[in-house]
Amino acid sequence: MRARWEEDDQIRIVIENEVATVTSETGPFDFEFDLIEVSETPVPEVRRVLREILDVHASDYTEPKSPSLWVRTERPDPHILSDIERTHEYLDRSHMSTVSFVFYVAEQETLAMSVYVQYPVTTERAESLEIVGPYLSARGSALLDFESFPHDNADGGINLDISVPDHLRIGDCVTLGQTLSQMLRFRAWNPGTMDGAHALLLMGRAEVLLGQPESAWLEAKRKGYGLQYSEVEKYEYARDLASFANSECGGILIVGIATDTDTSGTDVMVEVTPCKTGSLNAQTYAHVAHSKIVPPIEGLEISRVTADAGDLLVIRVPPQAEYLKPFLVAGAIINDKVSGSFISIPQRRGTDKWNMSPAAIHSLLVAARVALRNAPVETE
Repeated sequence: MRARWEEDDQIRIVIENEVATVTSETGPFDFEFDLIEVSETPVPEVRRVLREILDVHASDYTEPKSPSLWVRTERPDPHILSDIERTHEYLDRSHMSTVSFVFYVAEQETLAMSVYVQYPVTTERAESLEIVGPYLSARGSALLDFESFPHDNADGGINLDISVPDHLRIGDCVTLGQTLSQMLRFRAWNPGTMDGAHALLLMGRAEVLLGQPESAWLEAKRKGYGLQYSEVEKYEYARDLASFANSECGGILIVGIATDTDTSGTDVMVEVTPCKTGSLNAQTYAHVAHSKIVPPIEGLEISRVTADAGDLLVIRVPPQAEYLKPFLVAGAIINDKVSGSFISIPQRRGTDKWNMSPAAIHSLLVAARVALRNAPVETE
């Protein structure tokens, strides 16, 4: 990529033999390419060329403070309506046109990208950042600026200006922007909710969960449990599932995503680490869950998902009826071995797991006896 000055003092940006369209022939220059022409261009190249133009024509730029590179992508499918559009069928969508992503040089010489999201599920900065913030952080990006427009405007929506890291190419940046747009247009794409995270995983978009912390309903493992080789691993797997089943909300267990501890001590998902293709057998995981957990977890979903030339296993434990609880795990670890003579009742608070104490188990038994004693007697 390079800047070229014509004899008439007009500027052009050239990538190989492709010349950008100048969107304004007078005043500050903005340049436009189709995505296919700039997809492989590294971010530092774009920043360097825009900086070179700015150095020559600094007096032309006040707001924005940099020349802009517009990247055209495909026109959105007008039949795919966002959540807001589905509930407001009167909204005029005839104006939907080619989507552009705008790149410019921000403060501290950062290359920034503007992402416009039409008809998002929220126009509030805090709520938007709650949805996309972890994903941005995991990608090495940050929100630089945010602007909202009312939904009653034909162009209503929000505009996010984000920093883009140097290791990306323009095609990667556009993919990042498109993902942000989808996350903010569809509630089902919110990785901060159990339903949203489950939907994203089944769609093969595990990378969107990077940056999300483990929580009361979300846990990730870098690799499989090794169920074929270890009774301890079978016990630990059943204990993880039963702790979700004994909680109020249920949960999702992901095999194939690595976590790391951040500065606050929270375990955060940092890398998709697919297991070798064929090494995760959903039937084996279902069999161990059924044989080790009493009563069986209702609605247990175990799905193998292909990702990056490997597999992930996504296990969803729906919220369970109170009358089924507590869920018991056959066995307990005694001297680093699993003893089948015991039972465990795993509990969960946040990301912490522990086995119910004997006193708590006794209280449950007493409560059950009292309930049975006071139950009405059925007569014919």
